[in-house]
Amino acid sequence: MTRLPNAFDSLISVFWSTAENRYVFFSRYMVDAQGKPSRPGFRLIFRSASADLIRWTEPALMSYTRTGFTPSAQLYTHMAETYSRGPHIYVFFFTRFMEDRQAFPDSEARRVGLRQELNRDCSDGVFMTARAESTRIDWIFREAYIRPDPGWKNWGTRSNIAL
Repeated sequence: MTRLPNAFDSLISVFWSTAENRYVFFSRYMVDAQGKPSRPGFRLIFRSASADLIRWTEPALMSYTRTGFTPSAQLYTHMAETYSRGPHIYVFFFTRFMEDRQAFPDSEARRVGLRQELNRDCSDGVFMTARAESTRIDWIFREAYIRPDPGWKNWGTRSNIAL
């Protein structure tokens, strides 16, 4: 497998796919605006596969239905698994990271004691699917699948992490 300079810095998903008859691996990868490896950068997901957990296919960047690569929605962490009723379908729970999307006005954050660095970004959980052997993730339900609970502690940066 090609060495990816900034991958494997987050949670990864590896599972046996009965539809592909091999292991499938998904991980985060960061690129710049031109699609070149970059850290910091825009968070994307790639996939690779292996029959023996030793030799892996070349990484393939995933794309998303209707949007291609979506700059407004960086996929921070994720978990993936086969769907029990249809093993040719993979289900994903992603933490969507919205950089520079402030959840509260600064005055409100100060009033409740929220540290400034936790009020610069916010996140929620989204649900997506993919077909076996595909490099396209179907992102049909664009709204949050797992919404933050009421209260300021649940809206700060990197809250609501998918595990």
